[in-house]
Amino acid sequence: MGPQAIAEETEQWDTKELPPVYDLYRLILIRQDDNALNLVHQLLADQTLTTEDLITRPEFHRLREEGKLGRYIAQLPPLAGDRRPTST
Repeated sequence: MGPQAIAEETEQWDTKELPPVYDLYRLILIRQDDNALNLVHQLLADQTLTTEDLITRPEFHRLREEGKLGRYIAQLPPLAGDRRPTST
């Protein structure tokens, strides 16, 4: 099985009528990481996602493991619900 087993169906998944986070999950599943990271930035900016989501949610596991979320987590100002330690 593996990711290729669902790739075609996932690529064709119409997320236009769904909240943008579903398009983000689709992009992550089909490994369109650049597009996914652009959408991550937008969803963080409009507070649909928080940095805590990026740190804790399983949907972002692969991107965390590959080091692709570090700059978004470290460089963004704290957002609502953010539980990162702040320097004093």
